[in-house]
Amino acid sequence: MSDRQPSFERPPLIETVLGVQFAPIRGLTTGHLGLFGTSLGDQWRQAGEGEPVGQILLADELPGSPFGEAIAVHGRARRLRFRDASDTRLVQVENGWLVYNWRRRGEQDEYPRFEKLLLEFHAVFAQWREFLAAQRLEEAKTNLWEVCYVNAVERGTVWQSPADWPEVFPALLAAPRLAHLGPPTTGALRWRFPLAANRGSLEITFDHVRDEEGRHEALRMTQVARGRISGQDDLDHGLQLGHEAIVRTFDAATSDAAHRHWGRAR
Repeated sequence: MSDRQPSFERPPLIETVLGVQFAPIRGLTTGHLGLFGTSLGDQWRQAGEGEPVGQILLADELPGSPFGEAIAVHGRARRLRFRDASDTRLVQVENGWLVYNWRRRGEQDEYPRFEKLLLEFHAVFAQWREFLAAQRLEEAKTNLWEVCYVNAVERGTVWQSPADWPEVFPALLAAPRLAHLGPPTTGALRWRFPLAANRGSLEITFDHVRDEEGRHEALRMTQVARGRISGQDDLDHGLQLGHEAIVRTFDAATSDAAHRHWGRAR
């Protein structure tokens, strides 16, 4: 990987996700997941539960699968979520996944940078492995890494209407122009690209979102990088590979005018 990556002082980033998938563990229950949350420390509180994602299979494991990627095989245990005292960090765990989120909760929240989040993720994953050993359960046999970045480019910053989107993302967005219709008022798009040396894939989706009160409107760009883990060092290398692909893609896909607004470092 290259030494210097693009960097922005004020990126429109609202969420970062680092995750690892592992083979389902025999005997692991939702009760174990709750105990693990307690073991994280006093600064963590349970933040609800939901349906598990299940095991994701990559495209080459599912020939002919829709959109060339994965399906999920659901297990029985739930997914539990735990948030820290600042409400900017979230740990999600199920029988087959451990996920670490940073979320922007206020306009003044600063993105803590990938290197810091990577260390925090590894610390929580180490706690998870220690917990499994203490409970005399199987070890987590990792098989997939995942990095996700969500950017929300708000209306009134670098765009005013959907017709402006191609000026913000000239490499990816071009609003259709039909003679008998006016310019589009909303839209959603989706692509998937292979990573270098077939180490995984990068999926990019755009959607146009508004809050319930109608006060905030944004073009949301979500990037999800995934790849298989086949060796001991592949988790860390994969997470860094996914991060670099996401950052470089965001930089290459956005305009110079947007870079100036977000304070791109030169």
